Amino acid sequence: METFQTSNEYSPQAPWAFVKKSLTPTCSREDAEFILSWVAFAIAGAWSLKSRWLDLMAYSNGSSMLAQDWGTRLSGNDLVYFLKGSPTITNVESFVGPVFIFLSLGILFLILRSGWRLQAHTLGQPAHFSPWIKGLGDALIIGLLPTILLGWLLGWLGDGLRWVGTLPTMWVAFLWSILLPMALTSFWMIQWSICRVQRLMGPVTDYKHHLRFCFNAIWKNVGSWLSLAMISTTLRLALSYGALWGAWRWGAGTSAALWSVILIQVGVTILNAGILRSLLVNVVHFLSNQHFILKTVEDLKRRVL
Repeated sequence: METFQTSNEYSPQAPWAFVKKSLTPTCSREDAEFILSWVAFAIAGAWSLKSRWLDLMAYSNGSSMLAQDWGTRLSGNDLVYFLKGSPTITNVESFVGPVFIFLSLGILFLILRSGWRLQAHTLGQPAHFSPWIKGLGDALIIGLLPTILLGWLLGWLGDGLRWVGTLPTMWVAFLWSILLPMALTSFWMIQWSICRVQRLMGPVTDYKHHLRFCFNAIWKNVGSWLSLAMISTTLRLALSYGALWGAWRWGAGTSAALWSVILIQVGVTILNAGILRSLLVNVVHFLSNQHFILKTVEDLKRRVL
């Protein structure tokens, strides 16, 4: 009886198999565009908060008073003042607010497009607009409702932890309620990536087959994709929280100190963008492996027949 020895190269691989490869930086133009788009988004947000924060510092006698005694020196009135803004800041924002919103939306569009250009570059294909926008429709068809149901189930589990009533489980439930929506958003963005990259890898001649392939690529590996989304989201939240915690302990009573905090946040943004980049590249490597296996099987079938 004849047997065949196969290597991992000819075996279907789960998404986790490509994590190490996806983390390898390529220093391409597309990588730089993606990361700089996120940096621009972070700077725009920091610019919006800068005036409010400095105004609060002046309101608090020129000192943030955040370096000691967590929360005890930032009164409720201070917090309301910061969130609502002084009359001067509010008047300025009546003009700046709409500009900032449109600017942020424009930068967000650049982030999405640069992510698509990054995936197309990894695949060695031009980043056409058609697969990108049609892939969005595909993801809505096959992924939106299942993702909502999955979110409801996981949210129900989190509520169950809250009802246990112990302090540790209530803390876990609280953190879970913050992490889950962000992780599910990342998970759905992965689905969009799969649908659009699949379109880029070949023309869609049978739409039902295309949707079935994308659905199987997502939901047959739902544990891997969801765990990747969860872990990456946790890392990004931890980095962002670390920067916020450092700013809180440091204080920001002067403009120089505030800009130092902003620079730290920009550094965290670059790291977070690198994590998101690895997820996008991971999708390309995963689908490339799937297509390689399918092509190999078809070649073997033709040789046998």
